[in-house]
Amino acid sequence: MRLSLRHSIALLATLAVAPRPLHAGDDEVFRNGFEICDGGPGTPGCPGFQVQTPEITVAPGEEGSYCYYFLAPNTDTIGIRRWASTMSAGMHHLILYATYDSNWNPAERQPPGTLTQGSCGLFDGGFAGWVYAAHDTTQELVLPPDDGAGSPVAVEVLPNQPLVLQIYIPNASVDPITASALLEAEALAPATEFTKTATYVTTAISFLIPPNTAAYTVEQTCATPPDVKFWWLSTRTHHFAKSATVRDDATTLLVTSDWEHPTQATYDPPGFYAFSASGLTYECIYNNPTGNPIAFGESESSDETCMAIGYFFPATRPMFCLDSLGPL
Repeated sequence: MRLSLRHSIALLATLAVAPRPLHAGDDEVFRNGFEICDGGPGTPGCPGFQVQTPEITVAPGEEGSYCYYFLAPNTDTIGIRRWASTMSAGMHHLILYATYDSNWNPAERQPPGTLTQGSCGLFDGGFAGWVYAAHDTTQELVLPPDDGAGSPVAVEVLPNQPLVLQIYIPNASVDPITASALLEAEALAPATEFTKTATYVTTAISFLIPPNTAAYTVEQTCATPPDVKFWWLSTRTHHFAKSATVRDDATTLLVTSDWEHPTQATYDPPGFYAFSASGLTYECIYNNPTGNPIAFGESESSDETCMAIGYFFPATRPMFCLDSLGPL
């Protein structure tokens, strides 16, 4: 299925989703001190953009991972100071990626407006950088307004940056689910200088959880990018995980015990968080009650993953680590 970006934005006025988390009242402010952008990103006086996905219908007893491809509509480079999303009932989570070629130049994976089911092809011929994720019906990520030296921290979005919104919808009910998601990207005022932040994603790929095994542990340690600070950390697994932990040597930074709502650790100026020379250790503990081994993979129902995700600055681009090989 393909729809133009113009069509996607037009759907904002026609698709029924829960109230957006952005507009709580004229006299309220963000917790970071920014005024609420009352009209929504992309409207006059509110820099940024918002995109609505097409409606997706999932039959009873089915599940699906879907990928919606689009281009950021900004014509100039912007700095995103806040991401927000609203998912229809039935959506489990969404993840936003920016896609690049093998030299980290922006590159499309599919024509804008394409909606596919299954693998997003995120690393087909290039790289993908994690940008934002949500696990609740309404969620936001507010970036630090001060990097410790007086400049705001923001995610850089290039003009016409190719983006992919990955969506997972399980339907355990007896009725079809029809769902859509709204993504909002609120930008700093034009010409505002900012410190660029990006994600560092560590992923264990070399593991095999034996059949009928409880408390199987996967653990890896990655060096972190040099001379950077982290302001946000979290984890990602699938449903076989009992827990996921991020450590710095012997210091535990966070523990996720509910895979559907990963724990988040945030750090404020002036210190933020700088990992020691020991690096970032990430650990996942799994139960496999099935009669089949479970390996790394994209399937939410039959595969597993073990990931730590962190936003760091200063950054030039997203970075990643596979098992303990990184940063790449």
